[in-house]
Amino acid sequence: MLPFDETNHRPDAFAAQASARWGGTEAYREYEKKNEGRTPMQEQALADGMMGIFAEFGKAKHLRPSSAEAQGLVRRLQSYITEHYYTCTKQILAGLEEAYSAGGEFTGNIDRAGGPGTAQFAAEAIRIYCAKQAEKQQNEPDPSGKPGSTEAPAMVCKVEKGTNLADLLLAYVESCPWDEVKDHIADVIRSWAFTDWETMFVAILDGRIVGMASVAKTDYYPLPDVCPWVSSIFVSEEYRGRRLSGDLISHANRYLKKKGFARSYIPSAHSGLYERYGYTYLKDIVNYGGGTDHLFVKDF
Repeated sequence: MLPFDETNHRPDAFAAQASARWGGTEAYREYEKKNEGRTPMQEQALADGMMGIFAEFGKAKHLRPSSAEAQGLVRRLQSYITEHYYTCTKQILAGLEEAYSAGGEFTGNIDRAGGPGTAQFAAEAIRIYCAKQAEKQQNEPDPSGKPGSTEAPAMVCKVEKGTNLADLLLAYVESCPWDEVKDHIADVIRSWAFTDWETMFVAILDGRIVGMASVAKTDYYPLPDVCPWVSSIFVSEEYRGRRLSGDLISHANRYLKKKGFARSYIPSAHSGLYERYGYTYLKDIVNYGGGTDHLFVKDF
């Protein structure tokens, strides 16, 4: 996800790293086109501009990340990236939130600009901004009522307790055709029976929730030593075939990795699906109902 570590004030040193990691993406191609012909001094000036925005985040740390000033800085950051690097979509912005709070070079560079804790503050402000945009999109559906282009990316968001997005997720679950488990999932959401790091994620496309997944300590199996589980994976039928399950799983695994986990587990009655997302078959397991399923694992 660009801008990579031009914020380190060593643009050339990170060009190769960014190319290796994101060279095949549309964002990187757009960056290369915009960056063509720029002198090192111009590149440095742009990096300084980014640092200036993060310095402003640092000055706003005494405020809530949800404050008007902090949210305005998120919009300013998004506009700056779009103007000088590439189109910073809501999906890319959400990815930057993860990169900024991951504790690596991004985090260190931002904290050097705005002081300790700036990267985490900026990341939280971005997360709130993206969640608000997701709620807004959910409340303003496409008037055509038709699924959009297969090229359109979905936005994946973490659901927070007591939010409008949580209410929308509950309504989605209550109306979904997954009769075997939807009542249980609805009860969990309604009472918000999650503890610690447990939560749910939603995929939003065409102004509506079209998929979901959860991360949890336990699942429908007597396996107390197996944790964490990525479960409740569901995508609306008309949106299947667009790898939205993969988007949800990837987002969940990035979240779990940030929480300190080294792997995740997915149960399924089917074979050949989750292997596409890097999972491997571990063993057969028996659920509380007496049925046999497959257990898949992925190391991060």
